[in-house]
Amino acid sequence: MIYFLLGGGLIGLLVWLGQRKQAGFLTNRMQRYVAGTVATVAAIVVGIRGGWVVSVGLIALAGWLAAGLRRPSEPSLPLTDMSEVQARSLLGVGPNADREAIEAAYHRLIRRVHPDAGGAVGLAAMLNMARDQLLK
Repeated sequence: MIYFLLGGGLIGLLVWLGQRKQAGFLTNRMQRYVAGTVATVAAIVVGIRGGWVVSVGLIALAGWLAAGLRRPSEPSLPLTDMSEVQARSLLGVGPNADREAIEAAYHRLIRRVHPDAGGAVGLAAMLNMARDQLLK
């Protein structure tokens, strides 16, 4: 019985920490991972002691928590315009680069980071924004 109380206290602590809005604290993903691990260990311990019904419930809980880990999170895209200096820095072109140099730098970089090639959506969006900023 003491293990259930300790496990419940740990899960309550993780939920409380997750509700705090401080950067660097446990993320929802980390909370799910830790809670799923605790539920799995508790299911094994309870199953060994003969509590099969509770063990099945804990396994179901651990499965639900693990399924939440597999869902990809929505990328946060920049919503503001970037300055010309930031755009040139991102594309790696100088202040006197012409249209062809900007396009060449953009194509070279977008081939590496395009989401269809396994790259990041946010970085591809930033490259598009930088190109559009410089080629107005």
